Amino acid sequence: MKKIIICLTLVLILASPLPAGAQFMPLRSSVENYWNVMGSPQLEASVIGTNEFERGDKAILYVGLTNVGQITGYEPDERPEDLKEEKLAEREFILEKAKTAAFPITGMLRSPTQSIEVQSGPQIVEGLASGSKSSDPMEFAIEIENDAPEGNYTLALDLFYLWQENTGVGAQDYEPILGLIGFRQSSLFAMKMQSINLSVVVKGKADFEVVNVDTDLNAGQSGGTARITYKNMGKETAKDAIARVSLFMPFSSEDDQAFLGTMNPQDEATVTFKIDVKDGATTGNYSINSEVKYTDLKGNSITSESVSIPLKVGPARQSYTRIAILALIALAGIGIYIFKKKKEQSH
Repeated sequence: MKKIIICLTLVLILASPLPAGAQFMPLRSSVENYWNVMGSPQLEASVIGTNEFERGDKAILYVGLTNVGQITGYEPDERPEDLKEEKLAEREFILEKAKTAAFPITGMLRSPTQSIEVQSGPQIVEGLASGSKSSDPMEFAIEIENDAPEGNYTLALDLFYLWQENTGVGAQDYEPILGLIGFRQSSLFAMKMQSINLSVVVKGKADFEVVNVDTDLNAGQSGGTARITYKNMGKETAKDAIARVSLFMPFSSEDDQAFLGTMNPQDEATVTFKIDVKDGATTGNYSINSEVKYTDLKGNSITSESVSIPLKVGPARQSYTRIAILALIALAGIGIYIFKKKKEQSH
């Protein structure tokens, strides 16, 4: 994949216009090289604006470039032998300063993680001289996965550009008034690649987990209870948190919401839901979903990811009311029987 990117970038660079005198070949034999100059472009990149995003965000990452390349040294290569060559050496000395310029610059952003997707292709900056900044930032479209873990992520910005590796000069003659006659310049350009790390922060939310469930539910029972403990596992405070359960057959309830209050990170809160269980429900283990709606510290209304809650339904309980009625009937029958016996004995 990286080879494909490099080939594509080279095509883009070759298709771009080059400065006068630029060529992808050795210096012509008709020019002389009076100076060996040390130095090259050196690009720095930084995110302009925010680099902090929420999970699920689709955003534009703005990246600015600065060229901090410098000339680090000069040394003579050929010594001038006459006035013409002295003037050529002076001209080359000036032209060699251009070797710290980078042009044209192609930037490609890569994400080594599946949590952040880069959706933009190559971005191009025309060129930067030493000490200059890009007038317009590169714009890269990114998307943060909904389940991306919070924290710092590193994206790689690959920069490809040309720079003047060497330059030579020549002239037919020199006249004090006219200057260099038939001046010519031949420059050798090479491609350079830099990879710069950029930081992107996925902000934490108040993430909730269910850490304990205590149920009293039986088939055919009205007003059964599910006592549920929620814990804020995130790194942000959740204000005015409300837990909501999503019920389905055989469960129903007149109130499927409960107030948790303000929960700081690692806080726990326990609420009780009144739940009816349909008559004839199969006994066993069930699972329902729950989510927490809250207000973050910026005043935004947030709904948490759904969490699963296990519920256990026991067998239908025998009705004590029916037993009591039968017992009363039996006692009444015994009373009548005793009353009749006493009446018969009195006669």
